[in-house]
Amino acid sequence: MGGTKICSKCKIKYEKIYFGKQSANKDGLKGQCKNCEKEYRDTHKKETSIRGKKWREENKEADSKRGKEYRQSHKEMVKERAYIYKYSNLEQFLEHNRVWYRAKRKKEKEEEIEYRKNNNGVASDKFIENKGKIKKRGQLYCINNKETIANYREVNKTIILEKHKIWCKNNKDKVNVSNERRRAKKKKLSSTLTVAQWEGIKQHFNNQCCYCGKELPLTIEHFVPISKNGEYTTNNIICSCLSCNSSKGNKDFFEFYPTYKYYSKKREKAILDFLHYNNGNQQISII
Repeated sequence: MGGTKICSKCKIKYEKIYFGKQSANKDGLKGQCKNCEKEYRDTHKKETSIRGKKWREENKEADSKRGKEYRQSHKEMVKERAYIYKYSNLEQFLEHNRVWYRAKRKKEKEEEIEYRKNNNGVASDKFIENKGKIKKRGQLYCINNKETIANYREVNKTIILEKHKIWCKNNKDKVNVSNERRRAKKKKLSSTLTVAQWEGIKQHFNNQCCYCGKELPLTIEHFVPISKNGEYTTNNIICSCLSCNSSKGNKDFFEFYPTYKYYSKKREKAILDFLHYNNGNQQISII
């Protein structure tokens, strides 16, 4: 675009490239130069913002279409601008991402809790899929950044240990489940019980000890002891208080419980029904 033009505001002669397009004028250009337009926008930010917002609300479809067309025809320029903006406002950009990610995780967590409540503690397919992806990503990062991780752990050893202690204190059930699974795996026994299933077992027995019926802190009780190849699954786990758990030890249930001081026919039936026992045999084909 050759030639010059005088700005209607500052009265300075500029080349035509310094004027914006406006098809309503004869020469197809705006009357004011870009510098004067910028100065006006800077001194009337509030008014121009309100006016622009109002126009966009009234012309949503046209604005969206125009934006798409512009981005399609200026792909490289848009990409470059985004890159420059990102790295010249990096802290702001990262904080925005952190806020967005936390809100997303909170929403997903609430949806997962609601799903499990309605599906007997079973995790959703989306959760299982995402868990697998996150695990793989974490494993890959650990493989590629061994030295960085080792240095971080060495420098922050005390902080990490303190955080771990606090986490263990606030997540006793998760710790117990993890420890019991480890024990079962060492014996090469099936160990599929999850934290959600353990919560379901406690709820089934009204958060009471299966043996004495008292509402005390509950421990994981193996119906068939691990020493006798008892699995760590819903087919073999009930809940009991620490005292009853210690009293039973690795004894056989049918020898121990009928002679126990807290024996109850009703509680015995509840235990056997829960584990699908019939005439001393477990019916696990339906599980």
